[in-house]
Amino acid sequence: MEEYICKKCSQLYPTCCALNDEQNIIFPLSNLEIEQIKKETKEEFFFLEKVTAEFLNNLKKIFPEDKKIFSFFKEKKSYFRLNIANKKCIFLTSKGCSLKVKNRPFFCKIYPFWVINRKIVFFKDNNCFAQKKSNQVKELLKIFGYEPEYIFQLYENYKNNLIG
Repeated sequence: MEEYICKKCSQLYPTCCALNDEQNIIFPLSNLEIEQIKKETKEEFFFLEKVTAEFLNNLKKIFPEDKKIFSFFKEKKSYFRLNIANKKCIFLTSKGCSLKVKNRPFFCKIYPFWVINRKIVFFKDNNCFAQKKSNQVKELLKIFGYEPEYIFQLYENYKNNLIG
């Protein structure tokens, strides 16, 4: 179901794979994510970004209960992120993401969902095709064909791989 909803969205809206003025949270890539994507492409898909105060503030918002992640990036001074071209992820095509689902970054798999204080929430995104159908977590999970356990697992894997 995720493939359908994301493909349909990419044909109609700017999508979550494009930066917009409302939401410019950039998520770091873990080493595991980089290795997975390298299996599928030879393209230069990531670069090193300097840790800024804005980036650290965003980390506090999205990981409010996890001080280890904040401390890790504060000390690290830089992080890897996906390349963008024309304010869009380089893997975004008119048919959706060109990466196989198994090789996509954790954040791309989990979006628009997130976990805060052990509760599934979602990032409000006016361009999200699924959110035009519902603004309830339970309904959005159905639209994407996800079970809550899958979201919790992705979230934990992402957190653990970021600092692991």
